[in-house]
Amino acid sequence: MYFFSQYVFTYLESKKIEPNATFRKIVVVLCFAIFFLELGVDLASDDLTQEWSATEIVISWLATGIWGVIMTGYIFYYRKQLGRRAFILFAVYCIWPFIAGAIGAFAEELSIDILSLTILITCIFAGLQVSENTSHKLFEKLSYHDAMTGFYNKNYLIKNPDDFKRTLPCSYVIFDLNHLKRINDSYGHKKGDEYIRNFANFLKSMVPEEAETIRTGGDEFLVILPKYDQEKSQAFLDTYATKSQIQGISDSAAYGFAVRTTGVQTEDEVIAAADEHMYQQKKASREGR
Repeated sequence: MYFFSQYVFTYLESKKIEPNATFRKIVVVLCFAIFFLELGVDLASDDLTQEWSATEIVISWLATGIWGVIMTGYIFYYRKQLGRRAFILFAVYCIWPFIAGAIGAFAEELSIDILSLTILITCIFAGLQVSENTSHKLFEKLSYHDAMTGFYNKNYLIKNPDDFKRTLPCSYVIFDLNHLKRINDSYGHKKGDEYIRNFANFLKSMVPEEAETIRTGGDEFLVILPKYDQEKSQAFLDTYATKSQIQGISDSAAYGFAVRTTGVQTEDEVIAAADEHMYQQKKASREGR
């Protein structure tokens, strides 16, 4: 139960889903409570085959039931993010032992060994399938994500041009960090990396959920905002300017944007226009305009 729970939580984290810390602690406590209950019953008697008392059975089933409800709830709640195959396998892995136990209680003629073997085979099959799926997702994450910031990298943009999620009008906002070279030269690359991470964390807190944020270069970031026209894009940047000023980092980056309104415009053309807008803004800032 414990290792299955941790596997589910780790899998969710690989999908950028942070499990609730309180529920996670409850699951761990329940797993250890069941383990020590079973261990205590066995050690309390020299006869390891001795049947449990009614109270011990109720406590065990109650703890197991709460664990099952929490894990099943997680699996069903995040079924879309998990994907159909992983969802089915996790659900079978989690629910089947309860079904098998219920059947065994009412069908005395059914051999418990057969049930145990069935459960074992099901769990092994589920584990292998989920491991394969996790390995694929991990490879994809490493290929398409920037390790330092957690954002997508340029490979993602190259492999996913004109993604269907980018509903028109779609805004392309470019941020270019100021002073990175000076920080690297004066204080070392460790401080430069810290500067990049701090900006990335601030940007992460700013962008809407549906946005795609991509680190396209060492000091350059691209934010793709579907269903954002000129007005909404400007409002987004106005909010960015206000919050960055409050945080005392208003001079951290130059920025510019362009909006793609028709399929006639290529994505590369719009990104180039956003890049040009950013450089014009940077030039005006340097000239004090």
